Amino acid sequence: MRSCIFGVLISLSTAHALWAHGVTPEQKINQLHVRVIHVNETVDVLTWLAAAAYATAAVVAATCCAVWAIHSRRPAVVWFLFGLLLPIVAAVCLLVRHIQDRKPVEHGI
Repeated sequence: MRSCIFGVLISLSTAHALWAHGVTPEQKINQLHVRVIHVNETVDVLTWLAAAAYATAAVVAATCCAVWAIHSRRPAVVWFLFGLLLPIVAAVCLLVRHIQDRKPVEHGI
């Protein structure tokens, strides 16, 4: 019985605090709805920006891979497609291959 009365008193004090500031629960819900809409719009914009950044990085990596492939007498189209599909992996592979190409070849006697 005491816990029930205590719960009613807490809920009445909370409702009074909301109405004391001149804000009804319906207004609070409407404000929350507007905030959720703004967050969704922001997430949509950031998603498009992330996709555009990834596409730009992929094209740049693919172009670098193709140019490197031409200079090292490898198939440029294959490296371009590899750089376009997996830009980070292609860049790492490109650096590893480049380092291997720069190492001097030791000739056995």
